[in-house]
This record gives sequence, structure tokens and C-alpha cells, in this order.
Amino acid sequence: MILTCNYNSLISATQSIASIVEDALSSDDDKAVIFNLKSSGVTLIGTTPVITYKRSLADCQLVLDEGDMMFMLKTKDLMPFLNTFKSLRRTKVDRVVFETLSNRIRCTVFEVYNEDVGYSDELHSSWIFDNIPIKPKKLPYINLESPTEQLFDCSMELKLLSESMIPVVGNASNIYGNLVFSEEHIVAFNQAFTSISKNFLAPKGLSGIKLNYRVLAFIKKVLLSEEQVSVSKTDRHLYFTAGGVEAFVMYDTKLASYDTQLGLHDATRHIAIDRGYLKDVIRRFSLASEPVEFTVNPDSTVVHLKNSKFEQEIPILDIKGFEGVSQFKFKVMPLYLDSAMLGEDSTFLQDGNEQSGNIFLYYNQAKSIISLGDCTNLWFSVLSVTVYE
Repeated sequence: MILTCNYNSLISATQSIASIVEDALSSDDDKAVIFNLKSSGVTLIGTTPVITYKRSLADCQLVLDEGDMMFMLKTKDLMPFLNTFKSLRRTKVDRVVFETLSNRIRCTVFEVYNEDVGYSDELHSSWIFDNIPIKPKKLPYINLESPTEQLFDCSMELKLLSESMIPVVGNASNIYGNLVFSEEHIVAFNQAFTSISKNFLAPKGLSGIKLNYRVLAFIKKVLLSEEQVSVSKTDRHLYFTAGGVEAFVMYDTKLASYDTQLGLHDATRHIAIDRGYLKDVIRRFSLASEPVEFTVNPDSTVVHLKNSKFEQEIPILDIKGFEGVSQFKFKVMPLYLDSAMLGEDSTFLQDGNEQSGNIFLYYNQAKSIISLGDCTNLWFSVLSVTVYE
């Protein structure tokens, strides 16, 4: 077997796979790049317990002696060697060649001098890698095939998910490290609040499932770097495809209940304040590691914020449903308040709707609950705070 590669294509593909398999929870067996060589083309594969990632290798030529084959190299061996050929001073890489040597793989890098150097000689250097045996338990992951189910373009929906709900999910193995997709809602649990949005991915098949932090991080880091992403749901995986990339991610169907949080939100009573200005003010309060006290007086034109170091008033831009409600207060940490305001400032902004640039502070007086949202009614966050007079 002789595989000749373009260096830039090779380093791009291997780095992408290494970023997935070199996870703190991955076993040593997973921290590798699998080269799947077929007469129809070359695919590089990385696997973890929840993700199988396949990427076609462009700009390569393959000579097979005895039919299709695979070999596997440890990323801790392969990547440091390939990285030594970045940012070269006097030469540039012309090509990279892999060859089989019994149970090992020889990687030869061919260099040529830069035009301004004045030499025309070709240089080459080789490194011998161990061809790691592929264990039988890996084969089902490697052999996953593209599903026949209908594919849906989900590029815009994944972008919205990455801006709004994914940032709420923590790197944890409990309820705080998962995103729940029910028929109607997407739900993220946090120690200080619970965020619930409309399930805008349900028409694409993402409902009745739960995705963990590592899958969500993969979606945000790898898939969203592609221009167009399509998805299909199988009985065990979500299948994503984008250009020369394929990914199979495992999902869970054991969904946490969120009925309690859903019942705590009451949208009949709200105060609107400028989202961008509130974000700026929160940044100032963040200098002190202590909660911010909100004082809301429906008869006033401002909301008063203070801690032991700083205080500021924020204008009330709109108020609804507070007839007969007296002054109330609550405290919240600046970091949690910032995180509970889903999305970026422009995520839910609507042309021609000035209110869409505001944050709504909802007050469920009957249950003494504060929640956040906006005029789109696409999302809200129920805060775990104590309301007092």
C-alpha cells in the first residue's frame, strides 16, 4: 500500500479528528486516527463512546496491493510529527507518503526549497509508526453507514442552538450536562436556573431525545464550522453530514421531567428593560464576587440594582400586569443572570420590533418566582431566587 497525500489536506483532517478523540474521558484506544483505504477513496475516522466522525481525505492518490485495508495510528505519535512541518523557514512540504512495512507504517515527508532559497534539491525524511491493531469492538463504529432516512438541512437551527441553549449546558455527567429535546421544548438545567425554549429542531427529527455535553460541544466546535449541515435520526444515532464530513452521535431517550419548571413561569406580568444595557451593567457588578440585589417598584420608572460595592438604576421601558403589586426584591449572582439571558444580543432580534431588543423580567406573584424572557416568546429562564419585600 502506498498513500500519497497533500500535507495541508492531511493536517486539516487529522487535527479535526484529534480534537474529538483526545478527550479527557476517552480511552487510549480511542485516541487514534483510523485510515480507511478503499479503491473508491480514503476516509479518516475517529471514534469515541458517543461520536463516530468520518472525514474524506482530499488530494490524495492510493495504490492498494491486496484490496481494501485499514490502519490506525495514535494521535500522540502522528500529530507531533506532522506539526514539525508547520511554519517552515527554508522549505515547504510537497507531499506526504504512507507505506506499509509489515505491522508498521512508514510516513515519508518530501520537502522542496522555497523559490527564494536558490536550491532545487528535493529533501525527504521518514518516521516509523506502529500500526495499532483495531479491536473487534471498534468495527461496529467504523462500519456505520449513511442512513436511508430523510435528511433535513439544519444549519440555521444548529446555529441558533449553539447561541442560545448549548452555552447553558455544563461539562458534567449529571442532569446539568445534558440538553433535553421533547416534542415541544428544548430544556437545559442549571444549578441556578432552568432554560426552556421552543423546540425549533423538532421538525428535523430532534425530539424525544437527550444529548450530552460532549455531543453538544462537538456540534458547536466541528459541525458549525461547515457551511451547510444536514441531519437524519436513526434508532440509535443522529447522523450529520456536511460536505466531506459524516458524524454519528449517540442519543439517550431517558428524559428528565421539567413539568415543575414549566408551571413556574407566568408571562402575564412583566417589566421590560434594555438587554444590551443590562449586560453592560452586569459586567460592572461581576467585579465583586457577590449577588446583585434587584429592587422592583412598579410605581417607579427604574429598577434599582446594588451590592456592597456598587449600585445603578436601569430604566423601565415597558410594564404590564403589575396593578396592585407592591415593591419586591430578589438577589442573583451576575454570572447566572448573564447566562440565563439566552443567546447573543442579536439572536432573537426582529427587524422593526423595538421590543425584541429588551429583556422581560416576569414575576409570578402567586409562587414568588422570577423568570426572564423576551417578546418573541421563544424562550424563558426560571431563576432559582428568593423573592422578598
